[in-house]
Amino acid sequence: MECADANNFMVDGVSANNSNGAIDGGAGPGGMTSSTTALGTTHAIISVDALEEFRIATSTYSAEYGRQPGAQISFQSRAGTNDYHGSAFDYIRNAVFDANNWFNTYSTPAVPRPQEKQNDFGGVFGGPLSIPGLFSGKDRAFFFLSYEGLRLSQPQSAQVMYVPSNGTYNTTTNYASPLYKNLRANASAAIKPILNAFPLPNCSIAQDPQCVDYGDGLSPFLYSSTTPSSINAPSGRLDFAVAPWLRLFFRYSDTESDTLQNPGSYSGKVTTNFRTRTYLLGANSAFGPSATNAFRLQFSPSYWQTATTPSTFGGGQPTSLQALQGLPESGEEVVYFSFAGGEQGRLYDQSYGTRQFQPNVVDTVSWAKGRHLFKAGVDYRQTTTYMGFGFLSRGPISSTPTNLLHPLWQMPSIRSRSTQLCGRTPLSKTLGFTSRMNGVLSHA
Repeated sequence: MECADANNFMVDGVSANNSNGAIDGGAGPGGMTSSTTALGTTHAIISVDALEEFRIATSTYSAEYGRQPGAQISFQSRAGTNDYHGSAFDYIRNAVFDANNWFNTYSTPAVPRPQEKQNDFGGVFGGPLSIPGLFSGKDRAFFFLSYEGLRLSQPQSAQVMYVPSNGTYNTTTNYASPLYKNLRANASAAIKPILNAFPLPNCSIAQDPQCVDYGDGLSPFLYSSTTPSSINAPSGRLDFAVAPWLRLFFRYSDTESDTLQNPGSYSGKVTTNFRTRTYLLGANSAFGPSATNAFRLQFSPSYWQTATTPSTFGGGQPTSLQALQGLPESGEEVVYFSFAGGEQGRLYDQSYGTRQFQPNVVDTVSWAKGRHLFKAGVDYRQTTTYMGFGFLSRGPISSTPTNLLHPLWQMPSIRSRSTQLCGRTPLSKTLGFTSRMNGVLSHA
């Protein structure tokens, strides 16, 4: 599957379209879109300070760019030189000069301003690869190292979530049942651990007009939180001039990122982790004054994982929905508890994700004859994606639970059915093999 407007990204002559299919929590076009992080940034493609040059083509592509229909974006990574050079940077932003969000000040008293902090830092260093007294890399061997890190705490505006009532912040007199006024105390013993896993009610219409008590056993919980995120993106490159006609290089990159929403979806915390690695071997050779060859061999594994679990946020007492069912923490079930009538008051215990492996082999021969330049080559790419990378449940993303009409029912347990989507069989596997030949009349 390809995206109709997908751009094609290349680094040092090979594909940087190493996405692992993480689209809306499910399987997407793995290997068809650019590498990304848990924050949606480009650190997984190449760090800015490790970039030597880039080129963008938007039309009249040559045959070597025939895979994706969008723009063709090529990056060239930096290599070391005969002199040692390095640099460091740090971009800092904090909440000292930030005003509070309007939705936070709308409440009485105002919700405290969440802290926003951003720290983007890193550095590069490169030069000749030498061992004093044993080996001098001048004009022959070079290294280049790069690191970029990001620490971001991003605030969320004040929101209202409905959670099981506990006898406080009750403002209505029209309850469907008098037991609904304190749902946590009046529910059956089997359900109480689940109800107590939700945050505690903390507001009424006297504080915020949005905090309405509807008398259905759910009370408002007003919250404003901060979402912490981090990225670590180290990379390194080695270059060797083996002979006047042959130059080899090896590049490695490893980008790991994560985010935490607390609370995120529904009433639990949501953690997301991404990791993309690249191993690239390249060889540039010249066969006489008019013929050259560029060979690239790359292997790029990647994964992403998202987990939704109960948390202590807002006074919640976490419990394992898996254990309450007698299921192992590494079982195959996705269990969630919900009140009838919508997304409010829902608690999940699940995880899902994908693992992807992408080898890529590219070889291009160029030949100049008079005013003409001819190119021919092959590009082989295989993308294999596996569903299931969870540490709680191993990845089923389709579930049909039995909703409890109300937890006052004497239900002994929660029941759920889930569709098994994980295993050792690839979720998707794509093979790409292209050959190309094009001639260009130079304007020299």
